[in-house]
Amino acid sequence: MGIDITVVIGIVAVLIHLAGYTLYNIQAHRGHSTPNLTSWGLWAFLAALSALTYSAFSHDLVTTSIFYAGTAAQIFTLLFALSTGKFTAPKREEYIVILLALIAIYIWWSDRNAGGANLVLLAATLLGGVPTILGVWRNPKLEKPVPWLLWSLAFLLTIVNVVLRGNGFALNLAMPVAGLVLHGTVAILAFRRIQSH
Repeated sequence: MGIDITVVIGIVAVLIHLAGYTLYNIQAHRGHSTPNLTSWGLWAFLAALSALTYSAFSHDLVTTSIFYAGTAAQIFTLLFALSTGKFTAPKREEYIVILLALIAIYIWWSDRNAGGANLVLLAATLLGGVPTILGVWRNPKLEKPVPWLLWSLAFLLTIVNVVLRGNGFALNLAMPVAGLVLHGTVAILAFRRIQSH
């Protein structure tokens, strides 16, 4: 019995994902980024719910591991933001994201429908990423591209893993594809900062 390549891909995806967070936090520590406490609190909350719901419907620890690793890293970043970041009142779209997260919790609790809840969380995650995308579109210097590129690569590996593990139906692919699109868009937009020099 040989090594299961999907387990190796899952471990590599998690390590790349965590490397992105490590690099982001180093950049924040050096003053190259200013983590917003409100945003990171919201993202950590969404990540935790996404990991729990994804795990509940996929029943696949290997493909879910990236979501648990991301949750832990986002909680760490939130704690870091508590010491260095700034708190701002939630913006209108952040209230909508909070409402979507509460709807997802209700769907999961009342109907025991983890897949449906995860799809609502997917919408919340994408909506929560819009301000970052728009901000980097207007000013590519707001974000450095490498963490976003690492996160994109981790989600791409997760997509490959979902397919290789035979879990390639739409629901299992939805969140990793959304993660790739969201993080990849920010990475591409942030790369413009390098081209403008």
